[in-house]
Amino acid sequence: MSQKLKTLLLFPPFVETNFGCYYPSLPVLASSIEKFGADVLQVDLNAEFLDALLSDSNLSEVGGGRLFNGESVDPTSQICAYARILRRNRSELYTGDGRQRSGAGGLSSMLGVLAEQCRIDVAISSIDSDFLEGSGICRAYRRFFEAWIASFGELDDIDLFAISVPMGPQLIPALVLARCLAASGSSKPVIFGGPSMSLMEEGEKECFLGLAPQESIIVQYDGEPAIGAILRSMTCGYFEPRDIPNASFLEKRRLKVTKLVPGPSLDTLPMPRYSKALLGRLHRPSLAITQARGCYWGKCAYCDFIELYEGSATYRTRRVSNFVDEIEYQVAETGLTDFVLVTESIPPSFARKVSSEILRRDLAVTWTSFAMVDHRFDEDLFRLMKKAGCRNLVIGMESMTDRVLALVQKAGTREKNIAFLHHAKAAGLELTVNIIPDLPTTTYREAIESLEYFRAHEILMGELSLFPFEATKSSQVGRSPDHFGLKLQLSPITSGQAQFASNHIGYADLSMTEAERLDILQKFSRFVSQHNARMKMLLAQEIPAPFANPSGRANCHVDFFKNDDRVVVTNAATGHVASVPQRWLGVLRKAMNLSETESSG
Repeated sequence: MSQKLKTLLLFPPFVETNFGCYYPSLPVLASSIEKFGADVLQVDLNAEFLDALLSDSNLSEVGGGRLFNGESVDPTSQICAYARILRRNRSELYTGDGRQRSGAGGLSSMLGVLAEQCRIDVAISSIDSDFLEGSGICRAYRRFFEAWIASFGELDDIDLFAISVPMGPQLIPALVLARCLAASGSSKPVIFGGPSMSLMEEGEKECFLGLAPQESIIVQYDGEPAIGAILRSMTCGYFEPRDIPNASFLEKRRLKVTKLVPGPSLDTLPMPRYSKALLGRLHRPSLAITQARGCYWGKCAYCDFIELYEGSATYRTRRVSNFVDEIEYQVAETGLTDFVLVTESIPPSFARKVSSEILRRDLAVTWTSFAMVDHRFDEDLFRLMKKAGCRNLVIGMESMTDRVLALVQKAGTREKNIAFLHHAKAAGLELTVNIIPDLPTTTYREAIESLEYFRAHEILMGELSLFPFEATKSSQVGRSPDHFGLKLQLSPITSGQAQFASNHIGYADLSMTEAERLDILQKFSRFVSQHNARMKMLLAQEIPAPFANPSGRANCHVDFFKNDDRVVVTNAATGHVASVPQRWLGVLRKAMNLSETESSG
């Protein structure tokens, strides 16, 4: 072939947490595709879908009680109230020229509620073609994809479709997308890849491929070897799945798995290529930069991410010079100076070396990273990192119960957690702290005690994130549930943390009753919400009343919906909902300094 192959790299819905962000798999894959001599076009259908979801017309429909999938709900429900609030506050979601604001402009919690109607998180083995063609949610996705295909207009020139599926809730939309591409007349190969594929069991992969177009394959683990093999063979005029490493495909309706080969050295990868068109849709975007694949600790019993690179070393990092070279390159190429490190946890030694190198090269950049509680992070190191531009670290602290932390093989203890918080605070480095209040075997008393320790030290913490525990098949907990005090059962506990039903296991943890667990989750949720509200200056103090008068823009996050002779009041800033007589309406608006336009339902 004399003409370059053309690859369409697609990122499907639905990842609402990526609103205003550029998902790192796209530029990394794009540069690898170009390395092998093919042209590539990146399309972020997740961003397009979020724009459609947050359009004035859709928010108006949802606010009136009609959901994305066509179902009707009570317009006094939370999702409808939030849709009405979001519609009135679009300037917080978008800039004046229509660019998405990172983190949904501070309205991410409301966006998360709105997103629930679009999420499909079911096991692939539980669905069939009738579901993909006939369910209301899949029909809605199909209409969206068909409209995009009609507007795209270049599919005849595409030689290969590559669909990046890192998250579980993208699996079924990705299938619907692939089927829409085939229905449009394309018979070109479709490649699915990403962490959700790497964690999928063989039976689920067979079901997935059975629902996908005929020329489809799944790529697991490191994708670069497979991409190279695919493009080399297609350049020679053929496509043979057997010759593609790290791949799964169907032959006579049975799953075939090809040889497993290790991934490349990270220092040999080409510089990620960011699309200027996609960057142009975002307000103050951050660029992702890979620090490692795998985890230097690699022991946390509930973690899946250490399972993503089978066939390769459990931890691969980069030379500091190569890492900082990429920072310099991207600053020169894009003009952007804020970076998010792609890592499970930055090692203290790497943090020290990279901070020193950034300062040596006099780079004016900012960056954030995941990290773990490690005693080698002391105040001096945090000060060095902050001086080198580190603006935030996300910490999987999870619990303040030593017994439970030891069971799930965390490196931290209560004492180490608290010391870590003090060191960061003294250095002026902000921490986002993740909490899992119901790790395996946690008792009600232990959870309450853990909550009190978090509460006693909350002045040391930045934003908090709450994740109810979920056991997954691909973790140590999933492989040996008895060791972690869990009993298998048919009906899985699904709290929305993992968002990957195919990887869930059904379990019971008898350390707490379900009533106790619910109470603990509610107590932690209330604490996290109130803490974050104070951190964002939405509340001057804890206000239990449903008609609190929080400062600033929070006043506009209130919805009044007339329902017969009463008014349903939803205060998104405090989470309170109440039904009051209509005669209170004027008084409430006046007390909260709201106009009718700002608050009407």
